[in-house]
Amino acid sequence: MAAARRELTERNIRLILDFVPNHLALDHPWVAEHPEYFIQGNADGVRCDMAMLLLNSIFERTWGSRAGQKPAAEYWADPIGAVKKLDPEFLFIAEAYWDREWELQQQGFDFCYDKRLYDRLARGNAQELRSHLGADLGYQTKLLRFIENHDEQRAAAAFSFHKERVATVAMATVPGARLLHEGQLEGRKIKLPVFLRRRAAEPVNQALEDFYEKLQQVVNAAVLREGKWSLCECTGWPDNSSYQNLCNGARCMQIRCCPGAENRVTLA
Repeated sequence: MAAARRELTERNIRLILDFVPNHLALDHPWVAEHPEYFIQGNADGVRCDMAMLLLNSIFERTWGSRAGQKPAAEYWADPIGAVKKLDPEFLFIAEAYWDREWELQQQGFDFCYDKRLYDRLARGNAQELRSHLGADLGYQTKLLRFIENHDEQRAAAAFSFHKERVATVAMATVPGARLLHEGQLEGRKIKLPVFLRRRAAEPVNQALEDFYEKLQQVVNAAVLREGKWSLCECTGWPDNSSYQNLCNGARCMQIRCCPGAENRVTLA
């Protein structure tokens, strides 16, 4: 891991490790008898697996009478606070579901998974998406956006070619952090279980790969990184409600970073 981290540092890439707090108790014999089972080393942050399971209310609901006496405080506030005192730049990312994102943010998480955005991009309409993106910016900037992760279908399998591009533009240009899954940019469709090392050979979707390359150049522009973000108005006319659709097969889409701006990306 130390060698990998050195190589990443040379490329200005930070290392985030997976932390699974709900799979092993602190009093398990392995902690004292087999410390080699655990990663000993430094990272730049942790992605906390199913972080909401350690919230007191969720823990009590899951374990019932076996949960024991309720702690005086929530679990996450203490370790996050202690680590931040040692390294203020250390990142805590919460895998979060069940609408617990705000609660976890209040306990110190830098980013929380935004599963609601994924669901609305995959199965919702434009109005539902707009409502979701109307939340307070302080909350939105701490959300981690994605259209593919290890728990979901591959994006290229879950979305049509056109809809994937529209969903990606939406995910990549709203406030917060972005998650691009391994293989997503090449258009892989076969989902690989996390415990397997090998995967089936798949041809690269060159059109999709070219799109992602172009989009990443656009979203790295200063106006999208430093500008002030706001929702655009969505309007139509009485006999045409297509503006309420996320994707109607159109082959292009414009992005305006602010009123009157000429910054745009064309999805050809």
